Amino acid sequence: MATREAAMTPAEIVNAWLRAFNAGDAEAMVALYAEDASHTSPKLRVSQPATGGRIVGRDAMREWWASTFERSPGMRYDVITTVADDRAAYT
Repeated sequence: MATREAAMTPAEIVNAWLRAFNAGDAEAMVALYAEDASHTSPKLRVSQPATGGRIVGRDAMREWWASTFERSPGMRYDVITTVADDRAAYT
């Protein structure tokens, strides 16, 4: 898995994130984020209302994704298509 410091294109980041997610590897997922990155999710808002659906930082994201994988083992994303340019990627 590439580190955050390595120059990755948006498409490479998305693909690395999806590989890590599908492997249930929260550590590899959060390695792709800046230390102060935030994650927003309606599922987070439901399961942890006090967050307002938003968490900040790798530690919080690591905890969230690890608990997600515990609650839903085998959960995965199947990519249908990815659209990317040099600034963003969407799957």
